[in-house]
Amino acid sequence: MKSHLLAWSFVFCLPALLSAQEEVKWERFSNKDAKCSILMPGKVTSQKQVQPNTTVYMFLSPFADNMGVCLLAYNDLPVDGDLDAAAKAIVGVPENVARTLNGKVLSNKEITFGKLKGREFEIEIPLGIYRSRVYVVGTRLYQNTIVAKKEITSGDDAKKFFESFKVEK
Repeated sequence: MKSHLLAWSFVFCLPALLSAQEEVKWERFSNKDAKCSILMPGKVTSQKQVQPNTTVYMFLSPFADNMGVCLLAYNDLPVDGDLDAAAKAIVGVPENVARTLNGKVLSNKEITFGKLKGREFEIEIPLGIYRSRVYVVGTRLYQNTIVAKKEITSGDDAKKFFESFKVEK
């Protein structure tokens, strides 16, 4: 359910976020409540989705020339201290997002990024490719996503975005 709302919020915001920007100017974005930082390609806008058991916070940044958008989202999972349940919560995210966005899962695999364990997945959607990494840190879920054409989601800008993610202590 949470991934459905996040996915739809993202799709509805996408056209507004893809307003023209001249060039990619990567800057480190951080938010003290998110307790993380990541490089973003332009001006960052924020949204909040209040749900029955949690609130999802989203930070979105478009690429230059309407070529795509980057998203950092986080929420605290209502797992009552059950960390196994928190880790298992990310397993179904790719299929839920694909169903919500009328897409097809192209890849879905476990990943390790530094000390973080998570999932990386790609979904083919009508707008292009939805590539995302999802991590659970304690009871917090982080999702880093790029939606763009395949050459962007698998290129240097995607690598810069995904590899710049840092969880702060």
